Amino acid sequence: KQLGLVALFAVAWPLGAVLATVNNCVEIKSDLLRMVRNSKRPIPSREISIGAWFDAMHFLSMLSYVTNLLIFFHTTSYGRSLLNLGIAESYLLVIFIEQMMLALRSAYVSGTSKIPEEIMQARAKNEYTRNLA
Repeated sequence: KQLGLVALFAVAWPLGAVLATVNNCVEIKSDLLRMVRNSKRPIPSREISIGAWFDAMHFLSMLSYVTNLLIFFHTTSYGRSLLNLGIAESYLLVIFIEQMMLALRSAYVSGTSKIPEEIMQARAKNEYTRNLA
């Protein structure tokens, strides 16, 4: 919930990200103290990914492009007065900018590897030595 509010309305209240970070630090510290004093250590389990949360955060980041641009262009006259645009043209500009941002993000994601080459080689070497034993 907090990530969504901060991401979707960052342009409306930029201080929200700072306060959310402070809140998270206090919450982590209080949870740590509660876990240390009131319960035993949880049994760790190895997970491959964060599962459905990745898709939810990905959707929120995509939606935040649109909402922040719409809030900026709807509440300020900066873009319209600078480029002498009407309301309809400014919304078309928002759509264009949003599409360009999504295209740049897609190009970046497709151009970068999720796992670095050195780690892939180390994993292959470990797998090979494990199979020899």
